[in-house]
Amino acid sequence: MASVDVSELAESHAMGVLRTLAEAAGVEFDPTLAAKALRQAEHEIPPTQSRAARQRLILAAEALGMQILLRKLSVREAIQEVAEAHPLAVFSVNSQGVGRWHLLAESDGSRGKLEPLPGDRDLGWMSPESLALELGAEDADEVLEWLTAHRAAPLATATRPAEESPEHMEPHSAIPPVTRLWGLLVPEMRDVWIVVLYAIAVGVLSLATPITVMAVVNTAAMATLIQQLLVLCIILLACLGLAAFLRLLQYIIVEYMQRRIFVRVAVDLAHRLPRVELKAFDRAHGPELVNRFFDVLTVQKASATLLLDGVNVVLQTSIGLVLLAFYHQFLLGFDILLIGALLFILFVLGRGAVRTAIRESRAKYRVASWLEEIARHPLTFKLSGGPRFVMERADMLARDYLHARHNHFIIVLRQVGSALALQALASTALLGLGGYLVIIGQLTLGQLVAAEIVVSAVVASFTKLGKQLESWYDLQAAVDKLGILIDLPLEREDGAVHHDRSLGASVLVRQVSFRYEDHLPWVLHNFDLEIRPGERVAVLGPNGAGKSTLIDLLFGLRRPTSGYIAIDGEDIRSLRLESLRQHIAVVKGMEIFEGTVLDNVRMGREELTLADIRDALQRVDLLDDILNLPDGLNTRLGTGGAPLSLGMAERLVLARAIVGQPRLLILDELLDDMDQEVRKTVLPAIVGKDAHWTLIVITHSQEVARLCDRQIHMSRVAAAGAA
Repeated sequence: MASVDVSELAESHAMGVLRTLAEAAGVEFDPTLAAKALRQAEHEIPPTQSRAARQRLILAAEALGMQILLRKLSVREAIQEVAEAHPLAVFSVNSQGVGRWHLLAESDGSRGKLEPLPGDRDLGWMSPESLALELGAEDADEVLEWLTAHRAAPLATATRPAEESPEHMEPHSAIPPVTRLWGLLVPEMRDVWIVVLYAIAVGVLSLATPITVMAVVNTAAMATLIQQLLVLCIILLACLGLAAFLRLLQYIIVEYMQRRIFVRVAVDLAHRLPRVELKAFDRAHGPELVNRFFDVLTVQKASATLLLDGVNVVLQTSIGLVLLAFYHQFLLGFDILLIGALLFILFVLGRGAVRTAIRESRAKYRVASWLEEIARHPLTFKLSGGPRFVMERADMLARDYLHARHNHFIIVLRQVGSALALQALASTALLGLGGYLVIIGQLTLGQLVAAEIVVSAVVASFTKLGKQLESWYDLQAAVDKLGILIDLPLEREDGAVHHDRSLGASVLVRQVSFRYEDHLPWVLHNFDLEIRPGERVAVLGPNGAGKSTLIDLLFGLRRPTSGYIAIDGEDIRSLRLESLRQHIAVVKGMEIFEGTVLDNVRMGREELTLADIRDALQRVDLLDDILNLPDGLNTRLGTGGAPLSLGMAERLVLARAIVGQPRLLILDELLDDMDQEVRKTVLPAIVGKDAHWTLIVITHSQEVARLCDRQIHMSRVAAAGAA
């Protein structure tokens, strides 16, 4: 897409795009906030920047609580994929170089319809070719960059309020699972009510069976005509056929609900996890925590079972019991006793079942966590005594799981056993009571048979009670596990936009103290540091002196216990972290994700060209090695960088850091482990005067330190700094 001065884009058009995307994403649209967000985005994104129009819209959408996703689709593919509830926005440039937004709002599979923005005329339904012409594409198969929106945090209604963050809460004060479940299903309530309405209709139609049986028995007893029997059978077939069709519609609706729940949880966690405060992982392993995402599958299946079977059973049972009540007042009393017995089984005998289900789930995850630890440290557990220790710990955790499972199963077993006993008692009692009413002439034979069918259906559902209860308890435990993820504390998202002031950033650390927990000793205490723009500073000191902690503080990953840090003279507490990090690059550890070399260097920054990426790889002496791989930049890497060597992987993360030309570059002992020959090539590119960034290098190497303008020595008692 060409670079376009988006001042040509009327604010009314941008507002129209945001309004439609917000409605589709289920986000409340605030015109005042939207106008402010657009003005701020126009101030932050210069018109000369590539794809400025799209970047400005993305920034404005984020301020409204939306996340924009890019879809590269041809016009024909866009028509096939768009749905009325999920419009696609595209920015096109005409032959005169004038850019504007378009919204593909509707599709019938073969034609598309653009939503008129303020001042536009309605073009009606358009063929792919006509639509491509309107969008400035050469043909309907040309790939364009479309934008679609969704709520940034879809599970916000399933989290605790911000003022009740986990660090201030006792373990027992977590949100109840049923409250979380309600928050998870709120966006699906429209379809849930449709499923319930269909279930009511199915329940009413299912009464056709006992009513028809009653009529057949009565007509047979009266020796009526075969034609009447035929009519009754046709009516029964029609009712049961319609009920079956409604059941099929229920199944389809629930299937789409399951898909949306999966996507909503995945999108929400993809939004949250990059924004989680680093302290959340101080005592927990991130990948092990994320295993709880798989409980979304339990949520899908359990909710489907309860909606399809549970709701139908409840409604059909209720409707059937109402029918019995109309037959005789004694049967009304029978209904009341039966309902009372069911409530006793559910709420009295089931007391504590949700709690034991959660304990069972936690015990299960402790077993999985230990198995992951074994796989994560294969060499450690091969040492003498390791295999035995592994087995002893696994045996202990497995026993804990069995104990938790036993406690939960006892509750479910007494509920299922009581339900089966109730089934036998109810069937026997109805037969005796109904027979007595027939004998004394207060109930017809047909009504007795119909009542027996109804009660048989009701009590037969008791045999499914165990399955329904297990699904309900599993659903509660699964939602509780997802709550662990969605309750992780998030970094703040407020603050002002940070703008460039020079080629290099200035750094001021004033009287900063920090410790990880209140009962632990200080890592930094009244630490001072001042770095001028473009200066190269080496930070040296023994392990435990707080060097890596200083990096976390400068990057906004942690907050000082006291004191403050300023970048370019602005307190980072007043800056938006995402904006601040556009100026800072940090290399700390070997973080290479599964994806191509190109993905790992570009990191979604589409403004970076292939030339930029090749230049960064060349500066770290890695370009030739990458190009010699079978797929070059498209070579897929595993987690950690395989098939690259450790040294190549280190240079790759360095290339990722410098490719965006940061104003502040921070390296944590990265240069220390490089081969001597490689270091001779890399150091001039990092420390040389043609690199305009401010550089902070954490190092133990005197060779690296001597290339810097200044050295800062930190001690374990980090009470003194350097000016």
